[in-house]
Amino acid sequence: MKPTVQQEKIIDAPGSLVIVANPGSGKTFVLSEKIKKILPDTLEIKGVIAISYTNKASHELRSRCLKEGLAPKASFFGTMDKFYLSEIVIPFAKQLFGIPKVEVGIVRRCDLEGNIQEELNWLDDAIDLENLPHEHVSFLKKLFLKGKVVLESVGLLSIYIFDNSKACRNYIKARYTYIIIDEYQDTGKEQHLLFLKIKELGLYAIAVGDANQSIFKFSGKSSDYLIDLAKRKEDFTLFPLDYNHRCDASIINYSLLLLNEDSDLLPYKDIHVFEKKVQGNETQIAEWLRKSMAQYIGKYSVEKENKIGILVRNGRTGTLIHNNIGLPHKYFEATPLDEDFTIWSGLFRELLSIVFDKKLSKTAFVENYISADINRFKVIEILKQIGRLEAELAAPHFDVVSAVSLAENIVAHLHPTGKNANSIGLVKEVLSDSRLLESYKPAAANEIQIMTLHKSKGLEFDIVFHLDLYEWILPKKEIQDNKSCFSDIVQDINLHYVGITRAKKCCVLCYSTKRTNYKQEQKNGNPSEFLQLTALRSKRHPSPF
Repeated sequence: MKPTVQQEKIIDAPGSLVIVANPGSGKTFVLSEKIKKILPDTLEIKGVIAISYTNKASHELRSRCLKEGLAPKASFFGTMDKFYLSEIVIPFAKQLFGIPKVEVGIVRRCDLEGNIQEELNWLDDAIDLENLPHEHVSFLKKLFLKGKVVLESVGLLSIYIFDNSKACRNYIKARYTYIIIDEYQDTGKEQHLLFLKIKELGLYAIAVGDANQSIFKFSGKSSDYLIDLAKRKEDFTLFPLDYNHRCDASIINYSLLLLNEDSDLLPYKDIHVFEKKVQGNETQIAEWLRKSMAQYIGKYSVEKENKIGILVRNGRTGTLIHNNIGLPHKYFEATPLDEDFTIWSGLFRELLSIVFDKKLSKTAFVENYISADINRFKVIEILKQIGRLEAELAAPHFDVVSAVSLAENIVAHLHPTGKNANSIGLVKEVLSDSRLLESYKPAAANEIQIMTLHKSKGLEFDIVFHLDLYEWILPKKEIQDNKSCFSDIVQDINLHYVGITRAKKCCVLCYSTKRTNYKQEQKNGNPSEFLQLTALRSKRHPSPF
């Protein structure tokens, strides 16, 4: 693939950059080409820090960078939490706090004893990250010496260690030449501050994001930090990456008007954004999807059914569609393992995805944790163990105890300091339940994909059926002081925007005259306020089927 003029300018640009990228603009391609340009001129003992929001995105970026045989050298590819733990907390907390009595593991605050949880209530407060009170540091130290790092404190603990450990700062400065963070619009306060501190060490810093895609505010993330970087003109060169190579022009126009009714629009021939109102509830939507799917597939020349996405606001709707659609499909249901953010739970999620998805590189997964240059035989041994786990899980009635033991052994080799009994219990729960295990298997070619809007981020489909466009649901409303108000209208606009821009050829916006609430009660299904915006009405047509 040859870069466009806009992409080439970014790939060739020196120094620290802020790249504001629209959906479908080739962001991952640009980042991988940028890294491929940096690494050949880097010493063997150095590398880049490449941070992605999810493990899946990290695997894709790493494989794109290295697929032509380029050596990663001393590079780090992974999520921010993984960077905090493996590059800062685990190696350098010992120098500040002392040697723990037992092996260090990550624990969630909610899994601690009640009195300890209360001692950590300050984590909910606004915290001066650069001036942590002594009593807070002392308590985190006490937990660390007992082998516990609280997940919710990892970011601020990393900043404390970075500020107070010269060895930590020297290590990062000596090992890395660039820090590159993708999806910067979903950055938290701790990540933003550490990014700037690492830049001050002399590393070049590159931030990539789209202020219109910040949909993870529920986890304390905000696009404000991306905007802050873009304003620092003396420190960063700002580049737009705004040409959408993915979506049909009418879909791009619709998404732009959602954000700004005065947007400049692209020329287009036909409109491929449709509205569908179904008489009944979500069950009737599922029946309509079953009856209409073949016509949409024919109209838009969809070669494989897994190029079709049904996107929902919540799992309740996803389950209703899953139970009633009557077509081959894959429902990516959230599992207990997905909702646990400790190191080992993350590794178990990655491992299951690697085992089931043949497109993912097992070698890249292992080498993300263990360098083949340093320990080639260990890498080979772990790959053999992954092969044994793959063979075990391929059996129709596999031995759960054996599978858990294999998975635990693999993860222990990859990250021995993160051992977590809760994570082992969660992976056992998933492996014991075929329904939960299905969520880690990729959709077959003939399977339509059903998932939440949040889970769809970063994906693309030929056709998107965007559901849950009801008043009260999207945008979400709640009652305050006996009045209805939007919970977070900006966040929900961004979520709707993400759903629309997953579609390459066609986007169908769906709702029904009735909807099912969280109590399983039937409510009137009034159309979403998004469907009532004047600027958008003429930019969509009624569904042809």
